[in-house]
Amino acid sequence: MNDTPRTNAVLTAILETHGHVGFLNCPPAWVAFARELERELNAANARIKRLEEAGDAIVDHNIGCGCGQDGPCRACRMACEAWYKAKEDKL
Repeated sequence: MNDTPRTNAVLTAILETHGHVGFLNCPPAWVAFARELERELNAANARIKRLEEAGDAIVDHNIGCGCGQDGPCRACRMACEAWYKAKEDKL
């Protein structure tokens, strides 16, 4: 599996448009930098997904938590509210 599909798509478009990919229409340093940024983006997105899954699991636990007399305690409710706000704030 290719780990930089977006960069490869741009290189393919350059190849199809110009008939070649070379130093003048696509410097190697730019390609290397684009691949590095795409890998970092992919890693960050994977981390966000894992954090969201963990946060959702905590919320699921807190909602069912019986630590308070009439349901989740104040701390659990506040944690859930903070999690929902954090999820809403993502770009």
